[in-house]
Amino acid sequence: MRWRFFDNDATLLRIASDRHPEAECVVGNLGDVKNLPLGDVGLITASALFDLMPESWINALILRAAEADIPIYTALNYDGQMSWTPNDERDCVVTRAFNWHQTNDKGLGPALGPLSGSRFAELSEIVGYTVASAQSPWRLGPQETQLHDAVLDGIAQAAHEAGEKHALDWGIDRRGAVAETLGTIGHTDHLSVPR
Repeated sequence: MRWRFFDNDATLLRIASDRHPEAECVVGNLGDVKNLPLGDVGLITASALFDLMPESWINALILRAAEADIPIYTALNYDGQMSWTPNDERDCVVTRAFNWHQTNDKGLGPALGPLSGSRFAELSEIVGYTVASAQSPWRLGPQETQLHDAVLDGIAQAAHEAGEKHALDWGIDRRGAVAETLGTIGHTDHLSVPR
């Protein structure tokens, strides 16, 4: 099996190349679906990407893959569900603001955000794919304090940018108790295979 990593971020691809020197790394425009290098590809896979993309981009990629009978596996599609133990009364409003922020334009048009996984599955089925879907939530506990801290910071910043006035204080409080907190961030995975 050979891997081709494709991204518009050359720095990210250099890191990938250092870790996986056997892989081919290609810098290009992710937004230009028509010119993605898919000529000899046996599987398209992406992680934590589709929730940042607009429906038009996802649909164009599915159509391009369907023309060549290429399966698609998309992992870690945020589904809009977050919860923590212990509970904080601000959790719901921060989640709602974060979810709204997820649908902002990331450079290619309004993103699907929490709807990306379900829409990917629906659009795939329309063009004749068989789709298998599964829940794949992040479960962050005391043993992942560094990752959990970074995730909480990102959520708080995004919710603040979306106008939630309690978001930064919520983030400070949550991060201060991260060693005693269990967090669940909902995600879905989807495998679309040509029929």
